[in-house]
Amino acid sequence: MSRVSPRARAWAATPQARFERLLRATSVPVGLLTNGAEFRLVYTPRGEASGHATFKLSEMRESTGRPILSAFLMLLRAERMFGDPDSRLTRLLEESRRYQTEVSEKLATQVLEGLYELLRGLHAADLRTGSTLLADSIRRDPTDGLNWWAWRPGRGAMRSAAPRPEPLRRA
Repeated sequence: MSRVSPRARAWAATPQARFERLLRATSVPVGLLTNGAEFRLVYTPRGEASGHATFKLSEMRESTGRPILSAFLMLLRAERMFGDPDSRLTRLLEESRRYQTEVSEKLATQVLEGLYELLRGLHAADLRTGSTLLADSIRRDPTDGLNWWAWRPGRGAMRSAAPRPEPLRRA
């Protein structure tokens, strides 16, 4: 499902890409794609990146794969397709995407806070050495300090495109 068919001539795209295009063109947000060995549940919400979950038949046949089979059947049972709108598969996927976005945003905030704390520590260490700590490092390798120069102590923000600093020259 992830490889382009050697028979594809006009449009060399994977079955996954073709299926996503079909779902988007027909305004159907969810579909099931299979190649006989795997079932792939594909979600293509309007205006967002698509996502998918792959269920391998070989794994579902084994006793250790029972939880996978149970999840597969739970997602595709009739009530998920035609039942109460609040418990349909599309609603579950929408809520999952919202939760994923929320978790990603919180994680990004935590990572940035950690990065800022690290940079504040580096800045404080540099000040304690009379601003020689980073200067010596940059003198050895001017590109080593690019990330430091992109962050301006006191402003507390990263710039997306920092100007390349002039290499320090020995006096």
